[in-house]
Amino acid sequence: MQLFKNFCTPTVNKNGLLVDFQLNVPENYNFGYDVVDEMARLAPGDRALVYTNPDKVEKTFTFGDISRLSNKAANALKSLF
Repeated sequence: MQLFKNFCTPTVNKNGLLVDFQLNVPENYNFGYDVVDEMARLAPGDRALVYTNPDKVEKTFTFGDISRLSNKAANALKSLF
């Protein structure tokens, strides 16, 4: 999956090494919606984040988790207004 190609144009040399890229960010770009929610749609069980607390206890979040939790946080904030 190469979601990044929706937002940038890579330039590679004859050996296939990246030498430059141009960002193509739409005016209404929203990372949460355009990237995280799309990843959650395409690969909800894929690992998105691993958090380790000071006691070295790890918690893994999938793209589905991040999308669900960010929507929950947004709705909680929205309810305050």
